[in-house]
Amino acid sequence: VILAGGAALRLYGLDWDSGHWLHPDERQIYFVAIDLGWPDSLAQALSPDSPLNPQFFAYGSLPIYLLKLVAVLMAPLLPILGDEGNLHLIGRPLAVLFDLGTIYLTYRLARILWPAFARSRREPPRAQKDAPEPPALIHEHPPWGPLLAAALVALAALHFQLAHFYTADTLLTFFVMLTLNLAADVARGAGRGRLVALGIALGLALATKVSAVPLVLAVAVAFAVRSPASSPDPVTESPSSGHQYKWVDAIRPLTVTLLLALGVFFLVQPYALIDWQTFASHTLREAQIARGWMDVPYTIQYAGTLPFLYPMWQTALWGLALLPGLVAWLALVIALIRWLRHGSWRDTLLLAWAGVFGVLTGLLYAKYLRYFLPLAPVLMILAV
Repeated sequence: VILAGGAALRLYGLDWDSGHWLHPDERQIYFVAIDLGWPDSLAQALSPDSPLNPQFFAYGSLPIYLLKLVAVLMAPLLPILGDEGNLHLIGRPLAVLFDLGTIYLTYRLARILWPAFARSRREPPRAQKDAPEPPALIHEHPPWGPLLAAALVALAALHFQLAHFYTADTLLTFFVMLTLNLAADVARGAGRGRLVALGIALGLALATKVSAVPLVLAVAVAFAVRSPASSPDPVTESPSSGHQYKWVDAIRPLTVTLLLALGVFFLVQPYALIDWQTFASHTLREAQIARGWMDVPYTIQYAGTLPFLYPMWQTALWGLALLPGLVAWLALVIALIRWLRHGSWRDTLLLAWAGVFGVLTGLLYAKYLRYFLPLAPVLMILAV
């Protein structure tokens, strides 16, 4: 029901501008995708002059290549999609699908971290040694907490507004949540397949937008918790108990995962290496604009706004709805205090992303609400 309601909100009015591409960031992605072509040779493909080089790195290359790939694959099936002027008919449904994925991943992450909001409590000892183990609480009680977190994301105006545009933020949020889900799985002792998936997800997040870099800290926390020397077991650890983080034991698997992520990043965004000068120039320019070190007309609106307080209020009022928005920011502060007191691995994992990303983004001069979209699902989980 939550996913169906979320889909209805996101699909309604998807052709809101009648194909005129009035959103400037979305329009830029479409123009770059249109200009992409197939190189004539491997040598041309490996040169900065390749027609596959987007020569645009304000965002990662993944959203651009994905759009172009889907357009090429869909054109023979639906001729209308072969028209370059109809790229929004591909891009916006893709944004909807990714945001629906974020709703599900919010539910899944909340259920992993707090299965029934009672699972972490120690179960009473069994009367007999060989007595059957009582069923897990997750099977006894409906997961109302995780469902509520998913519903809050589904109903968040910020989410279903941005799902009406094909920009990097919706895709980034999905890959952030996917990485956090896999990191939680790794912390709980998941097998090699999840370790590989974690590296891939991190690489895809970085290839969507370089602002995903703080995810590296969350991945490091997952491996530190997973360490065989850690105690107690991260699955059953009480939030009120401390946890021993063995960072030394985490170095080797973390290094392998980061190398895999780096390989995926360059595979999906190869011209960050081949045309590194343009990549570095565009990335530096965007960073300077976001921090207010370079004046451009479209950021003048943020002159005189307060760091942290302004985006927190705007996000709560317009992006998440006032009551859950205020509760969400308060919950982030409470989680920080709880982490300082008890050091629960759950809070450590979430704050490794939300705390670091929130501080870095809250200090920016440019305070677009879409910058805070990757933070919103974690805020909703903490609010619940």
